[in-house]
Amino acid sequence: MDSDSEPTNDQPKPSLPKPSMPPPSLPKVPAPSLPPVSINHPSPGEAPPPPPPPKGDPSMAPSPAKAEPEEEIVPRIGEATLGSRVVGGVIDMVIAILIFAVFGRFSGALGFLLSVGYVLVKDSLPFLDGQSIGKKAVKTKAVTEEGESLSGNWKAGAIRNASLCVWFFSWVELIVLLINKNEAIGLRRLGDQWAKTKVITWPPVEQPEVVVSEPEA
Repeated sequence: MDSDSEPTNDQPKPSLPKPSMPPPSLPKVPAPSLPPVSINHPSPGEAPPPPPPPKGDPSMAPSPAKAEPEEEIVPRIGEATLGSRVVGGVIDMVIAILIFAVFGRFSGALGFLLSVGYVLVKDSLPFLDGQSIGKKAVKTKAVTEEGESLSGNWKAGAIRNASLCVWFFSWVELIVLLINKNEAIGLRRLGDQWAKTKVITWPPVEQPEVVVSEPEA
């Protein structure tokens, strides 16, 4: 059989169309918007702001500095010293003994009454300007706590000196003065405390007194 009569396999193959698929569309993600950062640079000559305090125990925070107490000098009337009071008291006791010795020659009772009377009212005699003879000698004077003279104030003068009419009580008063020498009450014997009196230098002399005042909060 002739070769021309054989079927041939050279026929073209049918072409299939290629599928056309669009590319997948991805959703657009918007870019995050960041807030603008402003950096404040200190101007020349300006100090940077202080850092914030650390967070922690409040007891560790520095306490504010305490102000020192201030001293104020206030003038006051100077009070008599212990030595001047003792010397003045001894002189007055000698005067009382002399009165008893002189008038006791005529009558013991009269001498006793006059000597005791002098001790009681020696700080209230108007003709001595409220000063006893002993206080005039040492330049002191008994006054009230307000600074008023005892001249003519017989009640306060008698209350103040009543304890001195008993001989051994004078030693008790001396001991009280020694005890109160460095106390806040000052030189106040029992008679001064009862009659609310004190002894000052006379004529008065202003002496500075230091008063410590606390600062205001």
